[in-house]
Amino acid sequence: MSKDTWEKFYRSRGRYYLLPHQNINKVVSKFQTYKIKKVLDLGCGSGRHTIFLSKTDFSLTGIDFSKKAISLAKKWAKKEKVKPKFIIANIHKKLKLKNNSFDAIIAIDSLHYESSEDLKTTLKECKRVLKNDGLIFITLPTQICNPLVTHLIFTKAEIKDLISAQFSILESFLDKNNFLCTFAINDKNHD
Repeated sequence: MSKDTWEKFYRSRGRYYLLPHQNINKVVSKFQTYKIKKVLDLGCGSGRHTIFLSKTDFSLTGIDFSKKAISLAKKWAKKEKVKPKFIIANIHKKLKLKNNSFDAIIAIDSLHYESSEDLKTTLKECKRVLKNDGLIFITLPTQICNPLVTHLIFTKAEIKDLISAQFSILESFLDKNNFLCTFAINDKNHD
């Protein structure tokens, strides 16, 4: 989807998503188990996960290519008295981030709005910026879940194939919206 589409989306709806993903506590628990500190939120939108996770022991960086979404996220962070870093950038292009610079990445409801090739490129970039033994948590739809915007739809097998091309899958499960939620690790089996 075009940058203009997302600008219009956030200008007309404001902070559209207010509550974090239904399984965010599972993410927090898994990240704590793996002693995660530095987290990248890809496609952070107006900040629902960036803000939530910033209230814990994690250091957050949120990336989105909508200036309006980032503006909303910054205002929300200030109100909540948290200080994540925000970057305006296209998550489907090479990111201006150092190699091996994050302990974990979340990509919740954010990677399926472009092409399958863009998704593959993004997963390769995730691998590049994620530390060895770092975790990634990704959600991808298995059916039409948001009629407000067009997006890709995958089978569970397609999702697992896409992710396992770069990472070792630790766990997958469906959420209540039929998104396949996947925890994976950046291990040496994929170097």
